[in-house]
Amino acid sequence: TPQSLETAPAWSPDGSRIAFARSGSTSAFTGKTAIVVINRDGSGESILLQHKLYSETSYGLSWSPDGRNIAFETGSFDCTVVATIGVANRSQRRLTSCVGPFRAAVGPSWQPQAQRD
Repeated sequence: TPQSLETAPAWSPDGSRIAFARSGSTSAFTGKTAIVVINRDGSGESILLQHKLYSETSYGLSWSPDGRNIAFETGSFDCTVVATIGVANRSQRRLTSCVGPFRAAVGPSWQPQAQRD
């Protein structure tokens, strides 16, 4: 995309879509970027969220195993947290909180559900 920096690509679990972070030319100053989802062929672009990011690029996006949610980083320069957004309904849920200045939660990653005996 012209005049944009696109980072943190993440394939959906079924391989049909890609999520990524898109920053504009002023993002380094405003801290604002977007989470975008497209089909694997580049069609069907959808902006899920315009949000604040710790820096001008994201450390990572992570799809839930069922493909319904994406974990991402949000916050301010001195405090970054991990949240999720619903791909279909855009509902947001904060998962972590700040415990002090310059503490950050970055690079979210979904893990397999623990097996119970």
